[in-house]
This record gives sequence, C-alpha cells and structure tokens, in this order.
Amino acid sequence: MTHHQVSVKSRWQECLTFSATGDDVSKVISARKWADSPAAFNLRKWENCIMKLKNLTRTLIVVLLAGLVSFGPAVMAVGITVKPSMMDGWNFQLGHLLSGTSTATGGFSLGPGSPPLGAGSVHFTTGLDGNSYAQIRNSDYNGQLLSSLTALSYDTYVAAHHGSVAPYIVLNVDVNGDGVFDPNGGIDDLIFFEPSYQTGQYVPTIPAGQTIPVQNGPVHLSEDATTPTVVTQGVWQHWDALIGGWWSGNYGGQGGPPLTLLSGYLSTLAGLGYSTPRIINADDCLGGVRIISGAGAPVWNDFDGNVDNFTIGINLSDTTYDFEFENLPIAECGVPPQGSGCTVTIGFWKNHAGFTGHNPDLITSLLPISLGSGGGKTIVVTTAAQAVALLGFKGSNGVFDASNGINKLYAQLLAAKLSIAGGADGSAVTATIAAADAFLATKNSGDWKSLSKSQKQAVLGWMSTLESYNSGLIGPGHCDQ
Repeated sequence: MTHHQVSVKSRWQECLTFSATGDDVSKVISARKWADSPAAFNLRKWENCIMKLKNLTRTLIVVLLAGLVSFGPAVMAVGITVKPSMMDGWNFQLGHLLSGTSTATGGFSLGPGSPPLGAGSVHFTTGLDGNSYAQIRNSDYNGQLLSSLTALSYDTYVAAHHGSVAPYIVLNVDVNGDGVFDPNGGIDDLIFFEPSYQTGQYVPTIPAGQTIPVQNGPVHLSEDATTPTVVTQGVWQHWDALIGGWWSGNYGGQGGPPLTLLSGYLSTLAGLGYSTPRIINADDCLGGVRIISGAGAPVWNDFDGNVDNFTIGINLSDTTYDFEFENLPIAECGVPPQGSGCTVTIGFWKNHAGFTGHNPDLITSLLPISLGSGGGKTIVVTTAAQAVALLGFKGSNGVFDASNGINKLYAQLLAAKLSIAGGADGSAVTATIAAADAFLATKNSGDWKSLSKSQKQAVLGWMSTLESYNSGLIGPGHCDQ
C-alpha cells in the first residue's frame, strides 16, 4: 500500500522505517539530524506518538525517497481509512443544481476492479437527471490558506458517462479572509478542478501565458466520439490537482474555462488586494473540500463512477484518505444515529432549522424548550426562528451581543437541551443545567452588566461546561466522531 507511506519529521529528530507495510515497524531507526549517524529508536515512544493522533485507523510508514536527504524537505503523511463507522470529517450531500428533486446517490462500495487503496471506494451515481449531484465533503481544512497547499490529488473510475466527465474537486474559497462564506454575489469564490479539462488544449488562461499540463495523456476522443479527452472509461486514473488547471466561479471562469493554475489564481486575487484566501466551510457539516459528481445536465445524465486515494497536503504534511465499504448505514452529519445519543454544536442547530435551503428543520419537533426554571425571566422557546436567534447570541432582547455572557449561556444551554431532547445522554451536565436554569429564572440578557464578578464567573463556568458537552469533550461525545 505505497500510498500510505509516512515520514514523521521534526527539526531535530527523524524517524525512518524501512518496513514495507504499516503493520511492521520493527526496523526503525532514529537520528538527531539527517546527516548524523542513526541510533536505536525507542519503539514504544513511536507507538505512543501514533496513539496521540486522531482516534482513527491509521497506517503509518516512512517515505525515504531517493535524494530526499540532499535535495528536499521531508514530507509528513498520514493514511486514514474512511468508512461509515469512521467518517473523519467527511460527509455526503445530495442535491440538485436547480433545487429540483435529486436522483443522485452517494456512498461506499467494493471495487470497482482493484482500487488504488484497499478494496473499496466512494461511489457516485446521478440517475436520469444530470442536474442532480452527489458529493462528499471534508470540514477539517477550514481556515487553511490556499497558499499552504502542497499536495492535492485523487483517483477516479468512470463506469458510465456521456462525453468526458469524471468526479471533480471543488474548494470553497474565503477570498477576503473574513471567515464568512458569501460566494453568490459576494467576494468569495468556488474553484473547480475537472479531469475533463486536463488536456493541455484549453487556451487562453487567466492570467495569460500559463501552461496547463496534460494528465493521463495522450488526448483521445471520448467514448461517444464528441470530445477530445483524457478521461478513459473503465480504468482507475490518477489526477494531480495541485499542478492542474482550475476554473473560478467569480474570477475568470464562466462555468468552465478559461483555466488557471492555483499559482495563477493566487496571483489574480493578490492583484485585487486579496493576499490570504483560505479554504472555508459553508457550515459545520458542509466542508470546504469537496469531491462531486453531477450538477450539469445533459453530460452528467446517468453517470456512474468512483473516487479513492484522495491526498491533501498542508505545508508538507500530507493526509491520504482510503475510502472503504462497510455494510453499515451512513449517518447524516451531526444527526445522532438511532440510539447513539451523541451531541452537536450550536453551529449545527443554527444550520438545521429549515432556513439554509439545503438542510432540514430538526429543531421544531424538539420544542418547546425552557431556558430557566419557570421564574419571571424564563424564556420558553417555541419556534425554530426564536431558537436560531438565541443560538446566534441575540439573547432575551433580540439584540446581537457575543460579549454578553448570558447570551452565550442561552446559546450553549439551548444547544445542549436540543441534543438531550433528541436522545443524547445528559447526565454529565444535569447539575450544570439545573444551576443555569435556576439563575435564568430571575436573570436575563439585560442583567449581565450589573452582575457581580462572582456571578459573571458562574455564568461563564456554566457556559463553558455546556460548550464542552456540545462539542463532545464531556458526555456521550460529538455526533461526527
């Protein structure tokens, strides 16, 4: 499994393994610097280091490339298996380009053929309506600079398509770095890497003069003999998006070429005064790193294809995702699987109140919920709109103030009570909820400034405990873990 190779490097210590698999780390040596003589490596320290990584199945071995010592920096890479029981920041989303009824499907399957990693892969179909789409999105790269990308690649398999389409990558871009994603009529952007455009024949580029390399050449006619392409049906193909051609939704592209290299795109934005564009999530579940099939009839009608071996590198730290089949249901992001009793954050509840246009209302059925134990200042939440306002720090007076500790307590208390109403085990915060409710029976947002120091500390303490519960640090755990 050569794609699971790993090199773990710090400035003063390198860990090198000559093992061929992640299961055999018996031949491991250590050196303070690349030029120093190797010394015996403490295997237990290696294992303890690995155990500190995320609670996922990881295959770790070290890359020792020819010339690495003399000619280039080491690359740290981690291999992660993604499957229904361990999604590791990935979530499926189905939809329709024109807000119609989607005919697409997305999930995991065995094969097809011999995938690049393991025995399975992500499987997409679009059905009869090619404006339908299926995508898998990762939310772990929120806030990462586009300029920090040092690897971005994946493999595709096309079983059926029209023309030359194959699963493509989309990145959500926070162009001005304000932490708010506003691509539709705003400054922010979506950029697209599509295999069908990697023929080297799309000119001019933006900016002009860029060379887009041919990938998986030579260029040939598509199966329906209509389009020059490098996408071949019935075989696994590897695509390097880091060096490939992209198009931009807001800064040059018109639903396709002209293309740009990532370096050219960064140059375009810098020329407009935007020097730190970043990957950004649309919300807790709609990650900013996306692999998609569909959203463009008729060429996407009846598409059937797969994706595996997705690698993304940030500042020479690579993560490779091996998508694998399990005969288990795939839970909706943030929604507890039946009987699992997990928690979600205030951000999830705000985006699942029926107002975003792409997520269902999961709040209304859990109401009413009281914030307070029944005194004169108790708030009874009866509508999703009221819940969203409180989750957004608008407090009892409807005025946004994120510096008001009672507003923050309302938000975290409401999120916790929504999770508990949805089946989460609340025993870890029973006492905290009781204390917060007793306080909120006689105090509201307007009282924050007049509270004593000890009262403010108590409010912030309850808020912090509830935030830890909602994010999974205490209690039954967060639903996407």
